[in-house]
Amino acid sequence: MNLIAIFGIISTIAVSIWAFLKYLVLGSYKIDNDMSKRLITAVETEAKFKWIITNEYVDDPRYPDIFEALVSLYDVWFYINRNERLLTAGWKGKEETTFITFPRWQRRKILAAFRRKALDQSVPVMLLSPHGGADRLGELKVDRESKTVLDNCGDIEAEVQKVIDGKKSKTGILLYGPPGNGKTQFIKHLSRKHALPIYVVYLNPEYSNHDIALLFSSIPHRCIVLLEDFDNYFDNRDCVMKNDQVKFTFDAFINGLDGVYNDYRQVIFAMTTNDISKIDDSLKNRPSRFKFVKELGPPSETIRLTILKDEKLVKKTEGLSLDAVFNYQTLSSTPRRRTKIRGSSGRATSKNNSRKQSEI
Repeated sequence: MNLIAIFGIISTIAVSIWAFLKYLVLGSYKIDNDMSKRLITAVETEAKFKWIITNEYVDDPRYPDIFEALVSLYDVWFYINRNERLLTAGWKGKEETTFITFPRWQRRKILAAFRRKALDQSVPVMLLSPHGGADRLGELKVDRESKTVLDNCGDIEAEVQKVIDGKKSKTGILLYGPPGNGKTQFIKHLSRKHALPIYVVYLNPEYSNHDIALLFSSIPHRCIVLLEDFDNYFDNRDCVMKNDQVKFTFDAFINGLDGVYNDYRQVIFAMTTNDISKIDDSLKNRPSRFKFVKELGPPSETIRLTILKDEKLVKKTEGLSLDAVFNYQTLSSTPRRRTKIRGSSGRATSKNNSRKQSEI
């Protein structure tokens, strides 16, 4: 048997083994950039076994663009490969791609482990973009026991639970009122309690209607989409952004909310505004877009008593914002410092060193 025949047999066996492993034994997933970063952190801190093949040294808070390892994590084995891919077109010169490869029979187990661990620890806050996904802004620690002091949002909580359970595909919450009364804090409470990632939308005057369509089409399943201070963008249907070259229209935004570009599943749209009069009727009077339109003004006596637990302080804080009430509670609970001073006789006497708090 000549060398060519031997080489052909070896090549055939090798290709057969490769095909057997790739299509019958091993499965793989491409994971997004945010999940990739969280997974690398978990590998470095929680993995029972890790054999790092390739890595890149970077200073915190950066993540390596190149990372390759064989890992045992959350009782499953997998191979992770994070690398850079050069782009020939588009607004980015490169992007990071991450693949995990694992035994095919562990597909459900590995997905369940990743989802459970990801949801039990923290959820990301992302900046939604029409140009290639979302950028990470931060994260919120999950707290399944999270509670809100607001006493008029029980119906919203019940509706969000229906969306999470899959009984409804989406819902909308429009919160308005003076700054500092809990609009954003309530959204963060929903995120922590239900482990819902927040995708923040900032409207850029350079966006076209095409960009708005791409932005809404990229909204993932199971998340909160946050549009903060919407009255900074529109006064009814008139754009008030400080730019004469705004390229998108109000109608493009409306079409996005209606789901023309996306099959929304477990999505909560949350909009906040200080001035409800600037919100167009097509938003605040259309339950299919924003079912709940709630005013969050200065906290009621009941809420102040829940926070301060002192009727005297409740009277002092009447009319204050929720943030101011929390601040007052912090100040009132801070221990007073006492220092020694010398009296006229030379004896050490004790005197309160802190001034009496002025009434707010």
